[in-house]
Amino acid sequence: MGLFCPSPRVRHRRALTLLLLRIPFYGAKEPQILPSSQKIVMMVAMHAKLKEAIALFNKHEYFSCHEMLEEIWHEAAAEERNFYEGLIRFATGLHLRFNRRNPQGAINLLTQGLMRLEDYRPTYQGVDVARLYTDVDTHLEELRASKNAQAGFFERRRAPRINLAA
Repeated sequence: MGLFCPSPRVRHRRALTLLLLRIPFYGAKEPQILPSSQKIVMMVAMHAKLKEAIALFNKHEYFSCHEMLEEIWHEAAAEERNFYEGLIRFATGLHLRFNRRNPQGAINLLTQGLMRLEDYRPTYQGVDVARLYTDVDTHLEELRASKNAQAGFFERRRAPRINLAA
């Protein structure tokens, strides 16, 4: 019984979580039986451009982050696309909020981003999606309650950040 990954790109670009009851070890004649409750997680290195995009996002360079994420999105496998689309919508929404002073456009894009990332919690691709989801949701509620279209210093300081999973 061997592990099968459809392509090297999928194998090297996403974290695989596998529940395995039997795992063949090299040299073993019979597969070793593991307890059914044991979960094996194989973490694959994060895409290099994703690291750069996260750095741009956290520096509030949302437009550049959006461009970088779109490059990754074009190369991504089908099951990864919603994850990148969610991040792209966050970057674009925050760009509209802070650079274009368009709060309604920001509300729409941030809401769409939350919908895209719901299935990727708690972590995906080394990103703490649960925390990002909560931070964006909180920011979105503050934005909806705000009467001022212009974001001030404190709003910029409290902008959501992308954190890496521990």
